[in-house]
Amino acid sequence: MRYLFILHLFFSMYLYGSAQKERDTLILNNGKIYVVESFELQKDSTFKAIIINKNKSKEKTFDYDEIFSIKKQNNKEIVYYKKVSKDDLSEDEMRTFIKGEQLAISKYKPRLEAITNYLLSSGITFFLGIHGLLFYAPIAVMVPIIIIANIQPKSIVTKNEIFKAGYITSAKSKKIKCLIKSSLAGILTGGSGSFIFFKIL
Repeated sequence: MRYLFILHLFFSMYLYGSAQKERDTLILNNGKIYVVESFELQKDSTFKAIIINKNKSKEKTFDYDEIFSIKKQNNKEIVYYKKVSKDDLSEDEMRTFIKGEQLAISKYKPRLEAITNYLLSSGITFFLGIHGLLFYAPIAVMVPIIIIANIQPKSIVTKNEIFKAGYITSAKSKKIKCLIKSSLAGILTGGSGSFIFFKIL
């Protein structure tokens, strides 16, 4: 019985290792990276992929122009990005741009902007709430979002302008997402505060 258990264990490990070898890396033009089990071009020119996240499989569809390349386990890379017009980046330039995006994804943290926006959104919502104008809060909090979003993210020191452009593009996108989340939290806090204010009075 013991030998059967050991045999089963080794067989399971072999199957797991084989499955791991079949996983490839999908690189998108926005800098995001996915580990995929399968990747197929569909008739409508989209790609269907089975992505792996925390050992769970999920099907996801990508448009053709979202994809830069897919890197196989043997390190062979299939590039799908194509320069269409003279204004587009070349393949090597796009690769540099993506590296800048990936640095922003991993390193850029807009904490100060998010906290500032949260406090402003809370204050605006509370002020409108105590004046019976809470309905306008979702519109009013767009003002600090727009102002803060248009402030250029702190850049990186590099002579490569394409790398810097990729970093700034991804940093702006990341900052806007954080601002939206902090505004929602601010509306909830300010709205609750104005409700408690009325209860006390």
